[in-house]
Amino acid sequence: MLRDIDFEASEESTFFLGVRMMFYAKRIVQGVGGKTIAISLLHDGRSHYFGLDAAKKTEDMVINFEQFLGKFVYTSLSNVSSSVKDLDKNVNDLFSQLPSRLHEYRELYRAIVMPPKILPDGY
Repeated sequence: MLRDIDFEASEESTFFLGVRMMFYAKRIVQGVGGKTIAISLLHDGRSHYFGLDAAKKTEDMVINFEQFLGKFVYTSLSNVSSSVKDLDKNVNDLFSQLPSRLHEYRELYRAIVMPPKILPDGY
Protein backbone atom coordinates (compact mmCIF):
# COMPACT_ATOMS: atom_id res chain seq x y z
CA MET A 1 0.00 0.00 0.00
CA LEU A 2 2.98 2.29 0.35
CA ARG A 3 3.12 2.27 -3.45
CA ASP A 4 -0.12 4.31 -3.36
CA ILE A 5 2.07 7.27 -2.41
CA ASP A 6 3.77 7.74 -5.77
CA PHE A 7 4.51 11.39 -5.06
CA GLU A 8 5.72 13.58 -2.23
CA ALA A 9 2.54 13.52 -0.20
CA SER A 10 1.32 16.21 2.14
CA GLU A 11 1.11 15.54 5.85
CA GLU A 12 -2.66 15.12 5.61
CA SER A 13 -2.42 12.71 2.66
CA THR A 14 0.19 10.62 4.44
CA PHE A 15 -1.99 10.52 7.57
CA PHE A 16 -5.03 9.42 5.56
CA LEU A 17 -3.12 6.71 3.70
CA GLY A 18 -1.45 5.56 6.93
CA VAL A 19 -4.81 5.21 8.68
CA ARG A 20 -6.08 3.33 5.63
CA MET A 21 -3.12 0.94 5.85
CA MET A 22 -3.80 0.37 9.54
CA PHE A 23 -7.46 -0.36 8.73
CA TYR A 24 -6.35 -3.13 6.37
CA ALA A 25 -3.71 -4.40 8.80
CA LYS A 26 -6.35 -4.66 11.53
CA ARG A 27 -8.54 -6.72 9.20
CA ILE A 28 -5.80 -9.00 7.89
CA VAL A 29 -3.08 -9.47 10.51
CA GLN A 30 -3.96 -11.39 13.65
CA GLY A 31 -3.05 -9.49 16.80
CA VAL A 32 -3.19 -6.06 15.15
CA GLY A 33 -6.01 -3.94 16.45
CA GLY A 34 -6.92 -1.40 19.02
CA LYS A 35 -6.73 2.33 18.74
CA THR A 36 -4.62 4.00 16.08
CA ILE A 37 -2.43 6.89 17.16
CA ALA A 38 -0.60 8.95 14.56
CA ILE A 39 2.28 11.34 14.93
CA SER A 40 3.73 13.08 11.90
CA LEU A 41 7.47 13.74 11.89
CA LEU A 42 8.16 16.82 9.80
CA HIS A 43 11.27 17.61 7.75
CA ASP A 44 12.33 20.41 10.11
CA GLY A 45 12.38 18.12 13.16
CA ARG A 46 9.00 19.14 14.53
CA SER A 47 6.19 16.67 15.08
CA HIS A 48 2.44 16.89 14.77
CA TYR A 49 0.23 14.75 17.00
CA PHE A 50 -3.04 14.05 15.21
CA GLY A 51 -4.67 12.56 18.30
CA LEU A 52 -6.94 9.62 18.90
CA ASP A 53 -10.09 11.48 17.88
CA ALA A 54 -8.79 12.44 14.43
CA ALA A 55 -7.44 8.93 13.86
CA LYS A 56 -10.76 7.32 14.88
CA LYS A 57 -12.83 9.70 12.74
CA THR A 58 -10.49 9.15 9.79
CA GLU A 59 -10.66 5.38 10.23
CA ASP A 60 -14.48 5.56 10.31
CA MET A 61 -14.40 7.66 7.15
CA VAL A 62 -12.01 5.22 5.47
CA ILE A 63 -14.32 2.32 6.33
CA ASN A 64 -17.31 4.19 4.91
CA PHE A 65 -15.39 5.20 1.78
CA GLU A 66 -14.14 1.65 1.18
CA GLN A 67 -17.72 0.38 1.50
CA PHE A 68 -18.89 3.05 -0.94
CA LEU A 69 -16.21 2.02 -3.42
CA GLY A 70 -16.99 -1.69 -3.03
CA LYS A 71 -20.77 -1.52 -3.06
CA PHE A 72 -21.25 1.15 -5.68
CA VAL A 73 -18.20 2.16 -7.70
CA TYR A 74 -16.46 -1.19 -8.24
CA THR A 75 -19.70 -3.08 -8.83
CA SER A 76 -21.03 -0.42 -11.20
CA LEU A 77 -17.77 -0.37 -13.12
CA SER A 78 -17.64 -4.15 -13.46
CA ASN A 79 -21.32 -4.96 -13.93
CA VAL A 80 -21.66 -4.87 -17.70
CA SER A 81 -24.39 -7.48 -18.08
CA SER A 82 -27.08 -6.48 -20.50
CA SER A 83 -29.64 -8.75 -18.82
CA VAL A 84 -30.31 -6.33 -15.95
CA LYS A 85 -33.12 -3.91 -16.69
CA ASP A 86 -32.13 -0.22 -16.51
CA LEU A 87 -28.56 -1.13 -15.54
CA ASP A 88 -26.92 1.45 -17.80
CA LYS A 89 -29.27 4.19 -16.62
CA ASN A 90 -28.58 3.36 -12.95
CA VAL A 91 -24.82 3.22 -13.52
CA ASN A 92 -24.86 6.51 -15.41
CA ASP A 93 -26.87 8.10 -12.58
CA LEU A 94 -24.33 6.88 -10.03
CA PHE A 95 -21.35 7.99 -12.10
CA SER A 96 -22.86 11.45 -12.55
CA GLN A 97 -23.03 11.74 -8.74
CA LEU A 98 -19.40 10.70 -8.20
CA PRO A 99 -17.81 14.17 -8.34
CA SER A 100 -20.12 15.55 -5.67
CA ARG A 101 -19.74 12.44 -3.48
CA LEU A 102 -15.94 12.68 -3.70
CA HIS A 103 -16.10 16.36 -2.77
CA GLU A 104 -18.26 15.44 0.25
CA TYR A 105 -15.65 12.92 1.43
CA ARG A 106 -12.90 15.50 0.93
CA GLU A 107 -14.76 18.13 2.95
CA LEU A 108 -15.47 15.61 5.70
CA TYR A 109 -11.76 14.78 5.86
CA ARG A 110 -10.84 18.48 5.84
CA ALA A 111 -13.10 18.99 8.88
CA ILE A 112 -11.38 16.08 10.66
CA VAL A 113 -7.77 17.19 10.17
CA MET A 114 -8.37 20.94 10.07
CA PRO A 115 -11.14 21.61 12.60
CA PRO A 116 -12.25 25.21 12.93
CA LYS A 117 -10.25 27.17 15.45
CA ILE A 118 -12.26 28.29 18.47
CA LEU A 119 -11.56 31.93 19.20
CA PRO A 120 -11.80 33.36 22.71
CA ASP A 121 -14.83 35.47 23.57
CA GLY A 122 -14.77 38.95 22.08
CA TYR A 123 -13.23 38.01 18.73
